[in-house]
Amino acid sequence: MRQLLFNHDDMVADWVKQRLPIQPKNGTFGPFRAIGVLVGNTLCAGVVYNNLTDDMRDCHMTIAADNPKWCGRLILRALFDYPFNQLGVSRVTAMTNQKNKKAKDLLKRLGFQHEGCIRYYHNPNEGALIYGMLKSECLWIRDTVNHVEPI
Repeated sequence: MRQLLFNHDDMVADWVKQRLPIQPKNGTFGPFRAIGVLVGNTLCAGVVYNNLTDDMRDCHMTIAADNPKWCGRLILRALFDYPFNQLGVSRVTAMTNQKNKKAKDLLKRLGFQHEGCIRYYHNPNEGALIYGMLKSECLWIRDTVNHVEPI
């Protein structure tokens, strides 16, 4: 059974950071919140809502997982409900390196739109792809969200 883990932002963010192929700029997520996904008592995925802007119009979404079965519809609804309805942001941004096919495929399946490329972002041989999702485009929160009980 999957459950969401709230109020452990630093622990979840550290767990996510350890699994990223490229570390965040300056080694930090900036202002952030985080939600973990537990299978049993084991943290198997984490989502960090980072670089929260002062006006809360935008945030970045950084995802890492150890288990390919970490998410289902209810989990995804809750993970997108959080930034759009709880934090009140109007858009979510995600970035990945150009060579990360798994991340690109996941972002597209989640409903993110490819918006561009930052050339030489990681190094002279590798740029970063930018994906975005507006609240009005989010498939996961269009109907009533079935809230997952936090632990």
